[in-house]
Amino acid sequence: MYRVRLHVHGVASHAGGRTSTPNAIGKAAEIITRLSAVELPSNSSPGFPPGKLTVTEIGGGQGYSVTPDLCSVNIDIRTTPDFDDAAAETLICRIVDDTDRRWPDTKPALIEHVQHWPPYAHPHSAPATALFAATAALGIDTAAKIAGPSNIGNYLAGLGIPVTAGSDVDKIGEHSTDKRIRTDTIPLVHAAYHCAVRDLLTSANTQTH
Repeated sequence: MYRVRLHVHGVASHAGGRTSTPNAIGKAAEIITRLSAVELPSNSSPGFPPGKLTVTEIGGGQGYSVTPDLCSVNIDIRTTPDFDDAAAETLICRIVDDTDRRWPDTKPALIEHVQHWPPYAHPHSAPATALFAATAALGIDTAAKIAGPSNIGNYLAGLGIPVTAGSDVDKIGEHSTDKRIRTDTIPLVHAAYHCAVRDLLTSANTQTH
């Protein structure tokens, strides 16, 4: 996952003036249009979905009378082994630099690097698979799947720690404004984590004796 915030500059002026100045929102719109047209390379790594680029937030301007001189754009890129952080950065820089050249009367856009975590697949080692074993022992139907970057697994994997993103309660409307969970699945998930930690500790104690 690679996340940046663009600070796109224009030149402030009175919107009703005789002359017009470069509009930061217009410049940002050009960058967004070009980013939206990009086709990321197809992914050949097993178990990974294709990369994805999404503009997730835009902010700029105030009122009706002022041509805005600043517009911010948040960009979220889901990376893969075939399209990593370096490739994502190269893509953003290329489009931003080219747009800057097309708007010579504005300051260059600033690229603020917000966050990046590498894509990972969990290894088939005891710490990473303990939760799967625990859910199977409890009769919980669990299948491995791709998880988004907003979990502690990405951070730990970046430190070289074998990990899985974990198991969760049943939910409806994930990432929507009315997201909700099934409260009756909480005890099972709690039991799975309890069993996984117990089994890991038992295994560690056995190996030390």
